[in-house]
Amino acid sequence: MTSLRRILIGSIRVASVVMLVELPAGALEPDDIRHADLDARRHTELCLGSGLGVPFGGLGTNFEFNPRFPTAVTTRIHDYTSISVGLGVTPAAPGYAVGVRLYPWGKDGKWLPRFSVHYGVVGLFEYNGVVTDAIEGFAFSAGVRRRMSQNWSFEAEVVYIAPDEFGDDVDSRIKLSLGLHRHFR
Repeated sequence: MTSLRRILIGSIRVASVVMLVELPAGALEPDDIRHADLDARRHTELCLGSGLGVPFGGLGTNFEFNPRFPTAVTTRIHDYTSISVGLGVTPAAPGYAVGVRLYPWGKDGKWLPRFSVHYGVVGLFEYNGVVTDAIEGFAFSAGVRRRMSQNWSFEAEVVYIAPDEFGDDVDSRIKLSLGLHRHFR
């Protein structure tokens, strides 16, 4: 267990360094996509963040990606949704979270309200004051992302957890999640 924690903490450190690296514009897209749809490209991005809460797997990193699905309609699903994966550490076990995010008003602007659904580690089980196990389940959240610049954002979410088991033993079903994200376009 200790070596696994060292690996997870190492991944958090690597993610923090990667967040500081600037990728050239369009580096992650093939030429045909880069030139075919310049308007939609502004919403196709990768986000790598560090933070605390369910979307980060406890204390850890979060990777957010909004895939570009081929569609003939003018409103594209990737302008309003993203996929989120978190990996982190908790006092009891490694933490993880996998989910989707919905931006009901799109991803333009400085303040971006959003709703999320994640599945992963949502709490900790304590016995006689000692944390003994991680609790898995669903987490439903509402929050906001605040763009500080084109490449950086801060996020805060209020999270409601629905554990798979130990439901009566969870100290609080309402949690808070905070994080800092680096955006790669």
